[in-house]
Amino acid sequence: MSVIHHHPDKPTELFLDEIGTGDDWRRQGIARALILKLFERADTEGIEEIWLGTEPDNMPARGLYESFGVEGEKGLIYYLDW
Repeated sequence: MSVIHHHPDKPTELFLDEIGTGDDWRRQGIARALILKLFERADTEGIEEIWLGTEPDNMPARGLYESFGVEGEKGLIYYLDW
């Protein structure tokens, strides 16, 4: 699932909320093909930045994302209780 974020003070960006394949379907290029389609969507919408997050120990996901020539960045997550 992806979400387009329109911001009043910065360029529109696309957030990749979830991507995954079942165990029997991994390493067959499905997630890569989905991400390539996401690139097409971003191009169509004029979006220049796509971002996502994963856990530091999720090596399969990190391998997939880094295969596109990018490196992960450290970040903070806040869970707000109310």
